Amino acid sequence: MPHLWMEYSDNLESHVDVDALLDDIHREVAADGVFPLAGLRTRAVPVRRYRIADAHPDNVFVHLVLRTLPGRDPQVKKASTDRLFAAILARFKPLSDRLPIAISMHVEEASPDLGYRLSTYRQHMAARAAAGAAEAQPA
Repeated sequence: MPHLWMEYSDNLESHVDVDALLDDIHREVAADGVFPLAGLRTRAVPVRRYRIADAHPDNVFVHLVLRTLPGRDPQVKKASTDRLFAAILARFKPLSDRLPIAISMHVEEASPDLGYRLSTYRQHMAARAAAGAAEAQPA
């Protein structure tokens, strides 16, 4: 963990490269090392049917949910998520200057007793890194 869902009104796609945005957010979550890359899952979920405020078709929304497991120092997690939200707001600044947009983020803490998972990402990431290092060695 963490897992991040970015839900957005699909009209955002006519203004932003969502794949590039998702890449930026994924990197930003991992940037300070508070959340390990191997546990990070970042998803973009377009919403096709929605009503925002006065239902004007120009209205855009982006809502992020960051779900983490307990165990991190609350002040460290708060500083990390404050930094993340500030980076997201900065990324959207050009758009928010010209379009009606609402951007929100909610941080949730999952119950470790009620979560079930299997992940082999760390082993595969280590193997890929080792293979890359071996390929980089001169013959």
